Amino acid sequence: MRSLTVTSDHVFESILSLLRRGNDSGYPLVYPPIASWPKLDDDAEVLRSWKRALLTAAPLDLNVRVPFCQTVCTFCFLPVVSIGNRSKVDTYLAGLEQETKIYSPLFSKRKFDSLYIGGGTPNLLDLRELDRLFEGLHRHFSMAPRAQISMDANPEFLTAEQTRLMKAQGVNWLTIGVQSLEDKVTNAVVRTQTNSRVRAAYDHARLSGISGINIDLLCGLPEQTREGFLRDVETVTTWGADEVHIYQFKALMNTSLYKMGRKGTEESEKHWKNIQRQGLEILLRKGYHAIDEESAALGAKAVNRQTQRLFEQPFSMLGLGMGAVSLLHSQARYVTTMNFSRYRQCLSDGRLPLERGVFLGAEDEMIGYLLLQFAQNDRVSAAAFRRCFGRGLVDVFGGRLRVLVDEGVLRRTKSGYEASSDRAFLQVPKTLYSAEVVEQLRRRYHLD
Repeated sequence: MRSLTVTSDHVFESILSLLRRGNDSGYPLVYPPIASWPKLDDDAEVLRSWKRALLTAAPLDLNVRVPFCQTVCTFCFLPVVSIGNRSKVDTYLAGLEQETKIYSPLFSKRKFDSLYIGGGTPNLLDLRELDRLFEGLHRHFSMAPRAQISMDANPEFLTAEQTRLMKAQGVNWLTIGVQSLEDKVTNAVVRTQTNSRVRAAYDHARLSGISGINIDLLCGLPEQTREGFLRDVETVTTWGADEVHIYQFKALMNTSLYKMGRKGTEESEKHWKNIQRQGLEILLRKGYHAIDEESAALGAKAVNRQTQRLFEQPFSMLGLGMGAVSLLHSQARYVTTMNFSRYRQCLSDGRLPLERGVFLGAEDEMIGYLLLQFAQNDRVSAAAFRRCFGRGLVDVFGGRLRVLVDEGVLRRTKSGYEASSDRAFLQVPKTLYSAEVVEQLRRRYHLD
């Protein structure tokens, strides 16, 4: 029988801290957490799981990774590699094409609601390579009529020719990773970016007719000051970007900054959290409306739908490429290998380049939903839960929620439940995590 007290508060708080510091997926913490996933090599069961997931009406997204960068910024936590010999690109694109061929028969009767090409630096690919990437995706997969097709770009490599090609291939949302407009900051983090050319890169995208443009900024980087960061925010608001996303830098364990000893402190994180809020206040004064605590947009529809989906209703997402994460609604989660040779060899052999993963059931999906709702909103709506899962919140989790109410962690409201104590950040996941997942994480992190 499931235990509600699977481990001590101290050990579980250590687990949560390590999960946050070690999250290199680029996604919110999914459940079960990626760190708890065992090795996976069962292609047949993965494909069967997709068949079951596609029987549901859950939205369907496609996420494609181009993991190459010119240089790896010292703040970057994503699984990326320096491009080195450009011959790797053609080999990689051939692997992606083989991967799409394995999956495409499963999706012949389904259309994707969104396509997101992320990195790495996707626009490090030249025009021929970009055209090959899009042509292969469009040949094997179908997009819904009003699908959002989005892409990441580094302004250093963003040309007018590139943006015209993106527009012709259906890209209607472009995220330009500016991060900082100060030379002393971009130099300090070893970023390939000429700040005097960033505005021209933005103008290329706007003049090409790409309908939505997002600007990413970072606060809390080495050599960055409050004044310099807020000046960057003021500057990009004059460009008219449809969305501005302000990330607060935190040194995750796989970043070069963390490995160099810049691990941050609770005090410094609170300091930059306050500055991040000041940046968002500037956006609001300039006519943007808040989407969440990290981003603001000029219009209700001016958002990266796939990014927003991660915090909303359950969905399925097919991930292609090295280090890609796939999320199968109520069926499975898995990630592909980041080893270039293994990625290539698996696909040459007609096998999926799987690394780690987990098969799950409907309750795991529901737990993941609750954890995200409490993490993002400090509350959960019973009506929204029923819309997502067709079951009552109390029917599924009544006993565990009652324990949290009795302990003063949650309170019952007319619409559902909300946090009533600072202890909710610890006690909600501690109550919802299964004993099996906690034990896997204890072993992974060598915790007593």
